[in-house]
Amino acid sequence: MSSSSYSTSSSSSSGSSSSSRSYFSDESDSSELSDNNSRGRRANVLLLGETGVGKSTFVNGFINYLRFDEMPKRSKDVKKVIWAVPMNFSLLDNNYKQVSVSVGLSDNNEDVESVGASVTQSPKVHVFNAHETEIHLIDTPGIGDTRGYDYDKANFDRIIEFIKDYELHGIFILLKPDTRLSTSFKFCVEELLVYLPAGAVKNIVFCFTNARSTFYKPGDTYVPLKRLLEDRSVRIALKESTMYCFDNEAIRFLAARANGVDFSAEDTNSFQESWKRAFYELKRAISHLKIIKPQSGRAIKQLEDVRRTITGLSIPMADITRVIQENIDLQKGHEKELKGLSGEEDDLRDRLKMEVIKYDVIEFDQPRTVCVSCAKSVTVSGVTCMEFDTACHDPCYLTTVTASVMGHQELRKCWAMNGGDTCRVCGHSYLEHMHTMHKASPKKVIEDDPQVLERLKSASDRQAVIQEEIRRAKDSAKRYKKEYRRIIEISARFAQFIRKNAILDFNSSLGDYLKTQIKKLEDAGSLSDTDKKRLSGFRESLRRYEEEVKIFQEAVSHGKATVPTNNEVGELIEELKNLPLTGESFKISLQANERMIKQYTEHLGMSKPPTRSKKRHSK
Repeated sequence: MSSSSYSTSSSSSSGSSSSSRSYFSDESDSSELSDNNSRGRRANVLLLGETGVGKSTFVNGFINYLRFDEMPKRSKDVKKVIWAVPMNFSLLDNNYKQVSVSVGLSDNNEDVESVGASVTQSPKVHVFNAHETEIHLIDTPGIGDTRGYDYDKANFDRIIEFIKDYELHGIFILLKPDTRLSTSFKFCVEELLVYLPAGAVKNIVFCFTNARSTFYKPGDTYVPLKRLLEDRSVRIALKESTMYCFDNEAIRFLAARANGVDFSAEDTNSFQESWKRAFYELKRAISHLKIIKPQSGRAIKQLEDVRRTITGLSIPMADITRVIQENIDLQKGHEKELKGLSGEEDDLRDRLKMEVIKYDVIEFDQPRTVCVSCAKSVTVSGVTCMEFDTACHDPCYLTTVTASVMGHQELRKCWAMNGGDTCRVCGHSYLEHMHTMHKASPKKVIEDDPQVLERLKSASDRQAVIQEEIRRAKDSAKRYKKEYRRIIEISARFAQFIRKNAILDFNSSLGDYLKTQIKKLEDAGSLSDTDKKRLSGFRESLRRYEEEVKIFQEAVSHGKATVPTNNEVGELIEELKNLPLTGESFKISLQANERMIKQYTEHLGMSKPPTRSKKRHSK
């Protein structure tokens, strides 16, 4: 008998993994555990997986398999089982009577009631000693949340912020062994790989849950997983050292025992076999981790910071390049019109004026809560943007809301929601709202050169003025073309950076996944208000995704751009901000996004409201 210790810590308000922990020690039956010998080794394990894969049960299993060589059978031993994550389920006892089973203490970090939503709401680390190793097991929210893709993005924000100070020895991706190559499966696996640096492939292992039905092998999941990795050129070899099979039915058995449910000796022996196999697989996995160089959590955070900046630029880049193209067409049309003038026209001065489209950006000092469903689609000379004309709460001092994420859970705390789910201002659900720090829209501007009026007073100068305006129109078109080419070149280098440094550059299955979710809701017929909001959210996510992919693919197609370093990415961003024609628009858009990201990641909480002001610029 030897002692083992266990502690747990969830993400604090700052998103850091260093929040306070409570420790306790107990007696376990594992002769291999040694608290004294474990201090020299440490293994940090990140758990990732699809919502509903059984990750919470796996956490309870992971901790207890390593604490007991054999499954606890006596009542006094069952009481020593640690329930790190609460579990609720129902089963039939020997008399076929339904029994509700509940173990573990629920907290604000766990949602064991919402169907389809991730049980674990925020990252949480469980620390315990086993097999001469101090293990830090990082539990995370599940991917594929039925409430919408924006929830997945918000969850990854929390995960990445949480792990930034960790060296990750293992990244465990949990899968079910009987999963086919469905849209949902592809989406979830690719979404996990998108956020990981290329160097993390050596730390990734696949853990198959519920594996008893597939004889403790990967089962039907193996072929689609292998095909997906090959199709996306992901260099993770599927072999014995990267695949581990478990069945956590023994944990559910112990949970039932803790609730007074009796089982036959035959059933108990069957569960004992599952326990032994899980114990062996975990020992094998930990031995594998000890020989792997850890992956820096800081590197994951740095990659995501760059990706988030680049992704944040995708919409402004799309809008600004459309504005540039429209301005090139306007200047060509203006040049053609000028060539047809004789100089004798009565309205010559007005016809010499140059019409341009500006990308008008207004930045706010504080976030404002806006409703996507109330937004207007504004089209000026063929350029269309979404414009949030009014705000439901201006300003909103919540700092725990991720920028530009529709339906963020924290928005329910906004004044506009009045303590509920519905906006008191517009009547729409919080699921249709988001935080923004700026608004942008195309704006038609007439450029009038005051010197033209003076020169037109002399009839002899009229043709010369026309010719000069023709040259000005040509020069303006050239400047826009030059700036357009440079924006595309920078976009291409951004794309190459992501392609080089991430396991996957983007989730190719996200579009299909969102379309599937949209079709399911559309085919359902009559929808509840909540489902209508979800449908709206899925459609908006699809629109943004298609825009980002379009920018990425166009960027990659423009030649073989060199891969920039981290420092060069920063220099390219500065170059965008200093472009003569559109730089200020990029600058303000970036500043707004950076401030929103900073406020969210730091979780500063409620602060004294600063003086409200607006910074406006048109370019």
